Amino acid sequence: SAASDVYKRQILMTTYLVVALVILVINGDRQRLTETLKGLNQQLQERVAEQADELDQAQAELAKTALSITEAIPVGTYTMVLPPDEEMAYFSFMSERFLQISGLDRETASSDPIKSFAFVHPDDREAWIALNAKTFAQKISFYAETRVIVEGEIRWIRAESVPRDLPDGSTVWEGALTDITETKLYEQQLQAANAEIRAINQTLEKRVKERTAELEESQAQFQRLVEDIGSNFVIFSHSGTDGIVNYASGGLESVFGLTKAQVLNHSWAESVQWLPEDAKQTQMSLMRILDEEIQQFEMRFTHPTGELRTVKVLQHAVKGENNQLIAVEGIIENITERKRRITQLAASELKFRTL
Repeated sequence: SAASDVYKRQILMTTYLVVALVILVINGDRQRLTETLKGLNQQLQERVAEQADELDQAQAELAKTALSITEAIPVGTYTMVLPPDEEMAYFSFMSERFLQISGLDRETASSDPIKSFAFVHPDDREAWIALNAKTFAQKISFYAETRVIVEGEIRWIRAESVPRDLPDGSTVWEGALTDITETKLYEQQLQAANAEIRAINQTLEKRVKERTAELEESQAQFQRLVEDIGSNFVIFSHSGTDGIVNYASGGLESVFGLTKAQVLNHSWAESVQWLPEDAKQTQMSLMRILDEEIQQFEMRFTHPTGELRTVKVLQHAVKGENNQLIAVEGIIENITERKRRITQLAASELKFRTL
């Protein structure tokens, strides 16, 4: 390759010069040796100068490339330098994007750092200056968000930088400036939406509480109505085919002679001494209850006092989504006295007819 050829030529040239110098030393030709060394020194100085120029050009190209990359990214970049024994750093570099985001001009920002803070919103400026002063005093990383005014428009920026010590005792902060206006607008819209949702929820909660109170009052009124329906009536609800009673109104003790503790969570068959033939009729009725809107029938049982009583039952099925039986609800009326009077009336009529 070309690089390899240049390297080989340099090796050969160096070898030739070394050999030539050795010959001159051996022959004792000091004058020619001196002239040769002077020539070599001149060539060396010229070569060093050429290499220095090449290095400067490479560094300039590298700096140009770095600047191009810096200007191409969507954030502004900057450096601030704090000299030894100073309290306020100054801008040593500001990218074009930095100036666009901040709305500053390069001359103003470079001449006086305090003037560069003028673009910060008046309500945020004091806190922004204080945070910068703290950063410079403690030589710590900087991170903050604030409002700025750019061309009469309020915008939001985020600045962040990290410190680095320089050999001369100065400290440099290299950082980035980002326009976060769109993000802040979205956050504000989100906060407004959340506030609206909270207001709606509060209104709904209020309405739910009011409606719940109304329903509780209605339920209480219904409960009072059920409990006060009369001593000859029992409103009930049981689980269905197994007949486990989960509700019975206050007439239970008057009609059946049983307390709620004796009936609730037990089946009707266990709690009440039904006549066997009537209990069988009830089981047959339950088998048909899903097909009938309302069932009505009479049943007889033995009261704890030994009295034979008769009740009239009206009940209906509570069905689930798939038409399955969930519960049976209804009302029981004690018709024992009515049945006794009908029997007595029938007996009197029969006796009158036989006279």
